[in-house]
Amino acid sequence: MQFRKRIQTTHLLFIAVLLMGAVPSHADPSDLTNMMQRALQAVNDHNEMQLKSFVTAQAYPGFDWIHSREKWQADVLNFPVPPKRGGPSTFIVFHTWHSCESDGDHLYPVLNGDNGPVLGPEIMEDDPRGYQITDHQLRVRLNIQDQTAHIRDTVSVKPLVAHPPTVCLMRLSQDYIVDSIVWHNKPVKFQQAGGVLALASPRQGYFHVTLHYSGVLNHYDSDYIRPDNATLNSYWYPNISRLPATSTVTAIAPPGWIAVGQGNLIRKYNGKSGTKIFVYQNEIPVSFQTLDEGAYTVTSRHVYGMNLSICLLNPDPALAKICLDRLQSVIEFYSRIYGHFPYPTYTLVATNNAFDTPLEGYSMATFPLKDLPDAIAHEVSHTYWGGLLPCTYLHSMWDEAFAHFSELLYDRDNNIPYGHYDRSDLSHKQLGDRFEDVSVVDSHDTLRDDEIDSGYIKGAMILRLLELQLGKPVLLNCMQAFLRMRHAGEPVEWSDFETAVNRTTGKNYNWFFQQWLNQTGLPSLTLSNVQVLASNGGYLLTGTVSQTEPNYQLTLPIVVHLQNGQIETASMSLSNGSGSFAILCPTEPSNISIDPQNIIPLAKADNLFQVISSSN
Repeated sequence: MQFRKRIQTTHLLFIAVLLMGAVPSHADPSDLTNMMQRALQAVNDHNEMQLKSFVTAQAYPGFDWIHSREKWQADVLNFPVPPKRGGPSTFIVFHTWHSCESDGDHLYPVLNGDNGPVLGPEIMEDDPRGYQITDHQLRVRLNIQDQTAHIRDTVSVKPLVAHPPTVCLMRLSQDYIVDSIVWHNKPVKFQQAGGVLALASPRQGYFHVTLHYSGVLNHYDSDYIRPDNATLNSYWYPNISRLPATSTVTAIAPPGWIAVGQGNLIRKYNGKSGTKIFVYQNEIPVSFQTLDEGAYTVTSRHVYGMNLSICLLNPDPALAKICLDRLQSVIEFYSRIYGHFPYPTYTLVATNNAFDTPLEGYSMATFPLKDLPDAIAHEVSHTYWGGLLPCTYLHSMWDEAFAHFSELLYDRDNNIPYGHYDRSDLSHKQLGDRFEDVSVVDSHDTLRDDEIDSGYIKGAMILRLLELQLGKPVLLNCMQAFLRMRHAGEPVEWSDFETAVNRTTGKNYNWFFQQWLNQTGLPSLTLSNVQVLASNGGYLLTGTVSQTEPNYQLTLPIVVHLQNGQIETASMSLSNGSGSFAILCPTEPSNISIDPQNIIPLAKADNLFQVISSSN
């Protein structure tokens, strides 16, 4: 898979860093601190040119991330033990708080420059550096008064290479401070800077270590502890390259609260001082974890062997019924078109709009009230797209395209009009402007509006276009084949879906994915030279459709309304700059429309609907 190729590429980059020369241990700390502070100022000024004086030629360019946040911090990270093969042991971490499915902290080795320490090429987050976390055994206790989460996690770590490095790098939200790491009751050496954790690998092979850490959670729209509810979702668990892992989460809920985690509730019992303990086990490896707790009222429904629930802070039987009806309908629909739903339960958790946007949890999802029930179809589809097939959001947000397409597919099947949650009800011109900056395959940060536009909206439109190209039954076969390609513990990308399409159809659709995923912007079309001529007892309708560069290979649906009320349908292929069509109509046509359902994503559509005068 493409994932393995990326590991090899990033390892070559790190080897190049080793050859450049690290800062020696006797380097003047004041020089390093001065360089770090000046580089941080350049980062927070969003000044890439100023950064050039602090980095090697190999490290620049590569600082587009400095525009993604308003304020960064920087700290020095020293490896707790020397690297096995020499090379850098001192790093700078640029860090800030990140919501999940967005940009992460940035790690740069400190190297010797002609005039002092400089930054080498970034150690990218998608480089696991020889390790993968395969399982979490989490225990979580919340303190409502001081908004603190106290967490213990025993992680299982497997080596990905024969001789992994002496230092294992993990990521953890900067909200949390690690107090200790233990292996077989022995302390493990570690260092933490921002959201990057470097620990001395206790052995060369497979190992388990237990981390103890805590943090204050007080963010506006995620990761907060409030008097009536709490949510943890942004890297509250250590991870390596966001690679998928199984989990068991033991949540000690405050008196009067319940906890909702991912997977199956395998145990629930009373704890000390009125607390209640919930144990959730998720045997499906996923990249993102969510834990919700609160003083919720739970309404449940048992249907088809599944337990469907909704958690509300303020009881509302009418809303609960509406949401459970929608949830039941959605799961029935996806089970029919995508295959067996992998969990015996699904829970909707509503946060009274404190949580800004809905977030999937595969066997549960977290919602603001304003998005219920409209967003249910989107979030439930993530059980397949993002759950069974994990997405790391380090390269693309392909799963959001599939989820957005799935919700619109559900709406079409159930005659549900587009609601406020739909993102695609925009004019052609607006879409063209919004897709100019970033391609679909490079859209991965859910905090950047331009990447959301391309990742969600354009991505879903591409799948709708593929449905037009292949037909709905064949597309669904391709999506089912995509799911069958699943290798537990490995994420997938758009390229893997392309492989599924080619295998299922027996054809090469590289041209389709190349033009729609890799190019920014959208095609522009113009309809011209429309004429009607009497011919063989009927009427011959002709015309020309042209496009501006870059040229797309398109199949355009055409609808002709006849003056007797009947409709003629046709299609035309367009691959070069322009193409012509000729449609024989039994009676005189009254108007013609190219792509009347707006299935083709277009930046500009000139005269694609034309009334035909009887004088033509």
